[in-house]
Amino acid sequence: MKVLGVESVGAGVNNQIRGIVLEASKGGEIPCTREEFLKATDGQLLDRTNFDSDVAFEKAISKAVASFCSETAKDSTPDFVVLPFNHAGTEKEGENVDKLSKYLKSAFKDNGVNVKTLVLGSKLYDYKDVDLVNIGKHQLTDAEEKTLNANPRLKNKTILTLGVPSNLSWLRINQEANNPVRQQELNQYKDKKTILFSLGGATENNAIRFELDDAKKLLKYGLKLKSEGYDIVFTNSPRTPNDVTDYLFENSQKFGFNFYNSKKIVEPKEAENNLRVYSGKFNKEFEEQALKTGGNIYPAILSVSDMVINTHDSFSYTSDAAVLGIPSIVYAENKIDFEKRQDCKKLFEICEKGNHIVSLPKAIQLISCQKEVKTEGMKPVNEQIVVAMNNLDNANTINKFRLSSNGR
Repeated sequence: MKVLGVESVGAGVNNQIRGIVLEASKGGEIPCTREEFLKATDGQLLDRTNFDSDVAFEKAISKAVASFCSETAKDSTPDFVVLPFNHAGTEKEGENVDKLSKYLKSAFKDNGVNVKTLVLGSKLYDYKDVDLVNIGKHQLTDAEEKTLNANPRLKNKTILTLGVPSNLSWLRINQEANNPVRQQELNQYKDKKTILFSLGGATENNAIRFELDDAKKLLKYGLKLKSEGYDIVFTNSPRTPNDVTDYLFENSQKFGFNFYNSKKIVEPKEAENNLRVYSGKFNKEFEEQALKTGGNIYPAILSVSDMVINTHDSFSYTSDAAVLGIPSIVYAENKIDFEKRQDCKKLFEICEKGNHIVSLPKAIQLISCQKEVKTEGMKPVNEQIVVAMNNLDNANTINKFRLSSNGR
């Protein structure tokens, strides 16, 4: 099956879409995707809020699809298009994604291609022009679960999952780790107990905050774990604030920890009003580090991590560590507005109850008592979604055959 993604503003969401693209292509040809996902021909993201009117939105989608189809071999056009859902978007996000689906299907049909669509990680919305909807169990309130169960049409095309997809696999991790440049960097962790702090961050709407107080707490936790014989490694992510990045990098050097930057490094002007890029006190140091490590070392560092500590806001604790079978620990002390992001709270509670994760204080207590930190693995969300996509494809093929047979 060939799958194409619509590019999102969120790097994490784009990686989730890549995970589905790769899963769908297993056993097939090269995935139907490009280095950049589908977006407007002028580089604008295909998000309704970026356009003045529905007419302008539809026109941009039509041009993007026509350009894509003209550059893509006929047998490499997609069967499915995966649509992102922006949880920090407007109240009309569901309506806007439904329009995106409608216009995409129409544009592909104009180019002789029939596609189906899937919305990834959606909130509950009664879609009319979407074929499949992925909703995380943690994203539904009790009232919304009742609403979904009372709507057979929507329920039949909804895929409920725990957690989010990932484009990580042990194959990719080992390939990254075996890169000669990274291998040289990773040699220092051989035969050592290593704990990775994989940091999430803030959101633009302040529903999730990640502040210097959190950085100070994480350093204290790191020092405690170091006293128990562990090597400590920090990595940031695109949403990790720059002041937190600077503080942790500077203090990691003082305490004998390693800190690896994963944010794109830019000039100060480029960083204005853009949380997801880095411009701070250590531009030069991070540029030198990138040369030394071959770029973002996060996937490779997992190969030497005995445990991974994620932050409460980052759903990668379900898509990465837990799925890979690495003991998954969560720091849940950064400030989150649970009225806006109840999904963060609910996911943590479900995962903790299912022993898929352990809270950081509990993990430290276990380690201090010389007890092993164990967590239960999780079934990859990628697989669950692609199975549903294949089932829909097969059902449509059977229905077409039946209609064809009845028409004879």
